[in-house]
Amino acid sequence: MYEVEATQPAEATEPQSGTADAIRHSPFGVPALSPVCALCKHLTDLAAHRCDAFPDEIPLEIWIGDNPHTEPFPGDNGIRFERTRNSGKQAGPGE
Repeated sequence: MYEVEATQPAEATEPQSGTADAIRHSPFGVPALSPVCALCKHLTDLAAHRCDAFPDEIPLEIWIGDNPHTEPFPGDNGIRFERTRNSGKQAGPGE
């Protein structure tokens, strides 16, 4: 008969809660578009995830929509989400 050695299961590490942590560890990376930032008048660089509030990089929590950035957020320089003039409005001919 075969003898099987009992092993202890590897210790599981609890993932941090929230979508941001899941995306950080995803093989697919960070989404190209933000449901929050794409509609904000302060967005300055879509590809680099930069805005007036976060000139170095928009925090992932905001970029992916976990935080709508309507309240103060550390490092936002006092700038919050403000909807662009044209967001939510369909472009007409010639616009």
